[in-house]
Amino acid sequence: MVTLEQPALQNAETVWRFRNDVATRRELGWRPISYGDCLAWIADCVSGKIDQILFLVRDDKIGDVGFVMFDDDTLTGVRQIRVSIGPAFRGKGYGQQAIKLATTIGETELPQTVNRRLIANVRAENYKAVFAFESAGYVEVQSFVGPDKIEYLEFEYKQT
Repeated sequence: MVTLEQPALQNAETVWRFRNDVATRRELGWRPISYGDCLAWIADCVSGKIDQILFLVRDDKIGDVGFVMFDDDTLTGVRQIRVSIGPAFRGKGYGQQAIKLATTIGETELPQTVNRRLIANVRAENYKAVFAFESAGYVEVQSFVGPDKIEYLEFEYKQT
């Protein structure tokens, strides 16, 4: 069974490894971070000091397989979901399960944003992520070229 759980500082090494994975950094446009910066980031996420909410993706048989993060834009009220599955666990359905669980949490359990939009930005070439978001009820609303000159697709969750 797959669940989402808020991390504690003892999970920092796992999050740090997933966060610094080359494919994750490429997909999410992140730079590498130090272990100390990761500890501070997790502490800020858990405490609510920043507008990011972090969950570990956990398989009850094997442990942590990735993480899900929400970025809340306080100006627009839009909540963006980001998903990262560890390299050894990709292609096994964890991303799709994490998206479905996170969407439920993002829509029902977390403080609601002003206009209740839940979105995801995915590299257009990442067909597995595109499929996973579409399977979870997200609909493509636009495409755009990011500052990195890469084409992205923006998906928005549409309740059925």
